[in-house]
Amino acid sequence: MKKRLVSTLIAFMSITLLAYSQVGINTETPITALDINGDLRVVTVPTNTSSQNVLVLGTNNVVSQNTVANLMGSASGLKSFVRAAGGSSTSLISLATSILTSGWFQIAMPVEDFDINTDVTTRPNGDYNTGTYEFTAPVTGLYEIFVQFKTSTVVSASEVGVGIFKRNSGETAFTLIAEETFLSVNVSVLTINLDVSPPTRKTQTLVQLNAGDTIIFGAKVPLVSVTLVGGTSTYFTINQVR
Repeated sequence: MKKRLVSTLIAFMSITLLAYSQVGINTETPITALDINGDLRVVTVPTNTSSQNVLVLGTNNVVSQNTVANLMGSASGLKSFVRAAGGSSTSLISLATSILTSGWFQIAMPVEDFDINTDVTTRPNGDYNTGTYEFTAPVTGLYEIFVQFKTSTVVSASEVGVGIFKRNSGETAFTLIAEETFLSVNVSVLTINLDVSPPTRKTQTLVQLNAGDTIIFGAKVPLVSVTLVGGTSTYFTINQVR
């Protein structure tokens, strides 16, 4: 009798599952094939080092899969972190005024300390080009940018500044998005010349960049022949914060 009752119950459950195709645990209104209102415990989980997908919770806590790269917000699964500096001395590059605002010169910083977003297929050289001294955003996001330079000699009574320039993807001209500029003044006291402003300029900003946008750094000095101190005195950092 018990065997017949169990067989009947199993048959009924099978028909019910086939009819509704949804099973609810602690819920009478399942919205997926298996709907669990409570904790889920899995004793054994196989290891798969080659897979790049993970399970995530979406609308109504429905489980779906997504790639690690999409969740991290970068083509290589990493956000962009870059730091580069000048060499023993840092030169300035004169660009056409149609590309860079008149009076500004691009700062050459070829010594890359780190560039954490290297993908052997899409970005084998990272996000900063040490040949053109340009940073290219790998993905759309928020980037925190800092730059500073120091002149090897004080430029007296001249307007000296540092700037961050952005070029939109597909365009040729750069736009100034942040700067620190003020006069470097030299005064004479009892026939002794005194510099009353520092030779260092620095600025920073938080900017929304689209994939393919480019960042360069500029110095506003009276002559392109002005030499900047390299190393820890002239450098930039870029951190992708989102």
